[in-house]
Amino acid sequence: MKRQYRVYRGKESVDVGVDGGPQTWDFTLDDQSGTVRLSFVEPQIALLQFEDGRVVEVPYALRKGKMLLNVAGHSYEFEVLDRLQALLREHRGGTAGGDGALTVAMPGRVIKIVVAEGDVVAAGDGVVIVEAMKMENELKAPVSGTIERIAVAVGDTVEAGDLLLQIDPED
Repeated sequence: MKRQYRVYRGKESVDVGVDGGPQTWDFTLDDQSGTVRLSFVEPQIALLQFEDGRVVEVPYALRKGKMLLNVAGHSYEFEVLDRLQALLREHRGGTAGGDGALTVAMPGRVIKIVVAEGDVVAAGDGVVIVEAMKMENELKAPVSGTIERIAVAVGDTVEAGDLLLQIDPED
């Protein structure tokens, strides 16, 4: 079964289709496709073996949900999200921002509220967990500031576009 991911590097993103695993994947990236075999040879060292015979040693580290790679002397930081996570991020990016409003992208159920009114949060901190399509999705603060109002409670059913919480952005 082919899985679709969106890979983020800074503000740029690309869609990648992956089939196979756990060590061999057929991938599609833009108009290119191929097969790559991944081997973990030491802690924090992976080998990528391409179908054309190339083998690339890739030092990596995982930090705060991101993967840091060092390929041919260049460092790259990536964040890989599945389609639902990418949809949620892009929706939040479009509807949450400078005003501090955090809305939900699709129908679901609130299963945890990580913050309380008056808490100070940084942009990117996890604040609410919503279950949608049988997956738990941690929604993150769109801005740094103080939690001004929580508009939902644990167990509430929410619809796409519903306000979850309001953050008073820091100056």
